[in-house]
Amino acid sequence: MPPQRLLPLALLLLAVTVSCASVSSRSSARPSEPAPGPVATTAPAPADEPSLQATLEDEPRPAPKAGDRIQQLIDSMQELYGTGLEAHKAGRFDEARDYFDRAVESALNADVEIDSSPTLKAAYEEMLENIDSLEGDLYQDGVAKGEEPPKDELKDITSYLSPEEAEKEREKVQSASGAVEYNIPVVLNNKVLTFIEAFQTRMRGPFEAGLRRSGRYLPMINRIFEEEGVPTDLAYMAHQESAFKTSAYSRAKAKGLWQFMSFTGRKYGLKRDQWVDERSDPEKSTRAAARYLRDLYGMFGDWYLAMAAYNAGEGKVGRGMKRTGAKDFWTLAQHRRALRVETKNYVPAILASMIIDKSPQEYGFHVEPVAELFYEQVTLDSATDLKVAADCAGISVEELKELNPELRTMATPPYAEGYSLKVPVGVAGSFMEKYAAVPMNERLRWTPHQVKRGETLSVIGRKYGVSVSAIMAANSMRSSHRLKPGQSLVIPLSGAMPVKISRDQLDEDAPTYDKGEKVIHRVRRGDTLQKIALRYHTTIASLQQWNRISGSSIRPGQRLTAYYRTVAGSTPPEPAEPQLAVSATGEYRVRRGDTLYSISQRFGITVEQLRQVNNLGRSSIIKPGDRLRVVSREETEGSISRPSGPSSSTKIIKYRIRPGDTLEEIASRHRVEVSDLMRWNRLSSADAILAGSTLRVRLN
Repeated sequence: MPPQRLLPLALLLLAVTVSCASVSSRSSARPSEPAPGPVATTAPAPADEPSLQATLEDEPRPAPKAGDRIQQLIDSMQELYGTGLEAHKAGRFDEARDYFDRAVESALNADVEIDSSPTLKAAYEEMLENIDSLEGDLYQDGVAKGEEPPKDELKDITSYLSPEEAEKEREKVQSASGAVEYNIPVVLNNKVLTFIEAFQTRMRGPFEAGLRRSGRYLPMINRIFEEEGVPTDLAYMAHQESAFKTSAYSRAKAKGLWQFMSFTGRKYGLKRDQWVDERSDPEKSTRAAARYLRDLYGMFGDWYLAMAAYNAGEGKVGRGMKRTGAKDFWTLAQHRRALRVETKNYVPAILASMIIDKSPQEYGFHVEPVAELFYEQVTLDSATDLKVAADCAGISVEELKELNPELRTMATPPYAEGYSLKVPVGVAGSFMEKYAAVPMNERLRWTPHQVKRGETLSVIGRKYGVSVSAIMAANSMRSSHRLKPGQSLVIPLSGAMPVKISRDQLDEDAPTYDKGEKVIHRVRRGDTLQKIALRYHTTIASLQQWNRISGSSIRPGQRLTAYYRTVAGSTPPEPAEPQLAVSATGEYRVRRGDTLYSISQRFGITVEQLRQVNNLGRSSIIKPGDRLRVVSREETEGSISRPSGPSSSTKIIKYRIRPGDTLEEIASRHRVEVSDLMRWNRLSSADAILAGSTLRVRLN
């Protein structure tokens, strides 16, 4: 699994947030591709902003120094993370997940290498640790019994064969190997031999099941690995990652054949939204895994280290090598704290899988692998119920879902460009004929519903007049007790059709306005009153009344007024206020999409200076319509002091104590007093802290 595992750093990176921040990230450049092939055996990885109608806009900004660039990157990353944290606290988990992913991507895609700056590296790793601790809420898929991947059990192997037992196993392996060829080095040490023995005995059941399933995907994996220049022997990593199950879901929230964490999957092009999770798409996730492994090989120059980094994260492996001076995996694994037990066992377990999988009968596995999976693809031009699609294909819904395991609901996505659905070989032509004959209003009948606090499936079912089982089936839910505020559901109905949307629109930040808040929407190409009404949770009739328009005709560039989650007549519309840019006194009116970072960049100052000028705490929130004082960099130098009083908003975070920490260092890092730390945590002595325990810290 590639989970970006990190040291236990839990310093919470809170930042000032904007309700509807719209930040675009640059595309990351892929590292140079290493030359594929075996290696030597070693036995001992800002959106366009509205123009400001002020002379301040035209003043040239000084080129940032290296230190300033690092701080700007940290500010941007922290601000996105803080926005996600606010959404998480409000129960808007989908929105929180998107902001957290954007925060990670802002660091990964920057023109500064993370490892080049200790400050940036520490901030990035602490942020990842905090995101990881929140994933139980962000990803509500759950871990079904029997879906845990084999690698979750590797940490439980703590004893190995005796020298005598290892020698017997070695002789058996050498006699069984025969003419078997490998395209990466294979080492037969005590740990590898231990796993060969374990897979034949105490771990035989799960291993045999994975061996049987491997027939479905191994030919496809080998083909893609060859195309991507990765040794095909690494295909057997999937045996330990997932036992070749597309539904495998680990306790660490990694998913699919190749056990991608969400942000690593996104980095390698795997889509995840309310409709699909491409970590479960066998072909797409295999392509992503091959590219990730190739990049890891480029970092370490050794396939064993690349495999270890795939499991533990390239940062963990790189730090371990730097700290210990180890140049190969086996030497690194000898150091007690360099790697987790799971990672130390991961590489030998894969080598053992590789040895057995290449000649299973020699080890007593007389298993008939399932047939290779073949399919054709058809493009659906509208969201479609899977039952309708299955009928058109002449197969069951279960068979259709088995071909399309990336689908998260009982419907295909309503992407404007269409959705490519996999169907059995030989039925694509007849499918399209039958599909074209299905009236649009019969292809899918549902409505979206966002769970409110206190709601249950029974309550929701009564509201829409449908059964709990129908809602669970439509949303692929395993339990009726996993609802959380902010969760999105698809409710099967009669007559309601979804608006067709593009992938780009689906990935946009969802509005985070307060109920009744006035919104000025600028019409974009492709907008309709129905789309705008859905976006702001209102009605077409309300939009027409508020904007004094008749009919449905609108034009790009037109500005429309809406009141979030409100309909006309329930809240008197407020008079329109003129939009302000920067006044003569240096006052700036916050607009939709603004962040403290983007505003500070426009005026050539830092986020911290902008906070100080406006007496904003690190947890303060700015919203469209707020007025901020903006000054030039020269005006801020030496004239701003940090406010001494507490912020109007206080947040309590948990800080995990690291080896060597002292209360004085922790207090200094969080800008609090030692006495306050002792009082908040009921400590009788400044020395009464233990590595691994947590402290409560109040941030203003």
